[in-house]
Amino acid sequence: IGGTAVKVDRIRSRVTVEPFGAKNKMRVMIDERSHIYRNGVETTIQSIKKGDRVYFDTMLDGPHVFAKNVRVMSETGAAEVRGQITAYDPGRGTIELQDALSSRPVTFRVTKTTKIVAQQGSASVSDLARGALVDVLFAPDKANRGVATEVTVLARPGVSYTFAGMITNVNLRDGVVSVESQRDGKVYDIEFDARSKSERGSLRVGNGVNVTATFDGENYRATNVTVTEASSAPKPNAEKPKADDHP
Repeated sequence: IGGTAVKVDRIRSRVTVEPFGAKNKMRVMIDERSHIYRNGVETTIQSIKKGDRVYFDTMLDGPHVFAKNVRVMSETGAAEVRGQITAYDPGRGTIELQDALSSRPVTFRVTKTTKIVAQQGSASVSDLARGALVDVLFAPDKANRGVATEVTVLARPGVSYTFAGMITNVNLRDGVVSVESQRDGKVYDIEFDARSKSERGSLRVGNGVNVTATFDGENYRATNVTVTEASSAPKPNAEKPKADDHP
């Protein structure tokens, strides 16, 4: 969810946001599990102010919308956008991408001074191809365009990546496991074969894992899961138990 913060309730730990392109406001809950970043620096809910441009990586927590990650961007200075490249013109050095959270197109230029890095391994201008996931820092203008100062290549279609970290959530019904990466502290949702008993048996909340996954242009798909540290907690059910299931 990407939008403008219209109300910040620090007592109840929730932010009311007006999503980009919509008039209906939404309340997003925040607690100690939430990671909040302002201009790339981790902070707390105290730094979120009315009028800020905010981006939430969310999940449902009962009837509430809960924020796993919050990115707060100042109206001035460098802007940050994360999304998928939809077009690249090497001659002009222009790249257009679709913001993953606001669904708005963003255009920026890459120059000789633009720093191009990879989240895993190394990267160059040749990696800025259609379908790649990137995180861009750039100085925006009034037309929502600008010159990129740094481009981080997050994933390219058909390339395998390794995620090392702790499992924070397992959705057996949809075949999705969430891993909090040791590298950057962010949570990645990775698809797995829910029919495979070997994969299901190793996927427990609290387990430390190394997951090799291939990016297919839309999602990460696990090809290998190795448990590096087993959790002592009991294996969670795919769905919450009903009240009458308890003695």
